[in-house]
Formats: sequence, structure tokens, C-alpha cells
Amino acid sequence: MESSNNIQLDAKLEIAFPKSDEDHRLQLVGINGSIFAIVHSPLESLGPIHLYCEEWSLVLLAPIKSKTNIVISAINVICLNEIASEEGNVNIHASNRLVKFSHSTNPLKNVSEMGERGEFLFNNDPGALLYYYRLFDSIVNSVRNGSPDSFSEAQQKFLTSLCTLADKIEGKPENLNLHKVLGAWDIANKNEFV
Repeated sequence: MESSNNIQLDAKLEIAFPKSDEDHRLQLVGINGSIFAIVHSPLESLGPIHLYCEEWSLVLLAPIKSKTNIVISAINVICLNEIASEEGNVNIHASNRLVKFSHSTNPLKNVSEMGERGEFLFNNDPGALLYYYRLFDSIVNSVRNGSPDSFSEAQQKFLTSLCTLADKIEGKPENLNLHKVLGAWDIANKNEFV
């Protein structure tokens, strides 16, 4: 993985868009050294799907479908699309936060979900789903555009997405600041190292 298009917003917050040499279905976003992988193309398989991303966070923008088992493990998992196994189990584990919409997984099937520091469910909120889907999709499209203005726009949209989701999770917008947003997503605060 090589880093490119790295623009420092200020001395305390840095958002970059590293290029993935491994998979074209991912758009990587680095923020203060933490990596968020936006999965923007469908993952479908007749066999098991294992996304072991313990050092990354995942934004699942595209559907993930398998005939057998699906295992997803990351720091944060934001599910904006369907995760479905035809005959097997679905296991989603976030060492920090799990955010999902009610349609993401079918609770009647063999689904195990856990966010160690919290789980948040957007229950029957199609407006929020559309908002976040479009926001993350526009980040991918802005980065693909490749111009400095589009990178700057993608940075702003990514920070907006983390802030608005943290606002929903915390439920106290009057107490929310950048330090608390970074903490909600388990992202290093560069102020702590100065």
C-alpha cells in the first residue's frame, strides 16, 4: 500500500487517500494514521467470505453475499448494505463500534453481531440510509476524480460522515467536539502526542 494525495488540514488532523494495490473494490481513507476501507463493489461468493481487518475500519457500501459463512472483523463496522448468507452463518465483530441499518442483516437467520464499545441501529430510517449511502459514495467518486479540489471535498465529506454518525451514536450534539468524534471511532488524536 502506498500513500498518495495526502493533504494536511491542520497540525492536528490529517486525512489521506492511500491507494490499495490489493483490491480495486476498496477505497481507503486514512485519518490520523487510522484506515477506513470503503467497500464500494459487491462481494459475492459460493464459498465463505472472511474479511479480517482487525487494524482497519470498514464501511460496507456494497452488498456482501455468500452461499456459506461470512465473517467480518474490524475496529469499526458501518453497514450500509445487505450482508447475507444463503445457508451459513454471518458473524460481524467490531472491536470498537458497530453501526447498521435494520435491513443490513436478517435477524431471523444465523447472525451474530457485536460492537465491543457500542452498537447503533438506525431503525427503519430510509432518509438516513440514503444520506449516508450518498455521502460515502460521493467520497469514493471524489477520490476517483483525482483533482486537488475533489480530494479536499472528499476530506470534508469523510469528516462530516464521522461527525454526523458520532452525533447519532452519542445523542448529545451540544457536547460533541473533534476530540470526542475521534474518540468515538478510536482514532488517534494528534494533540495527545504533542
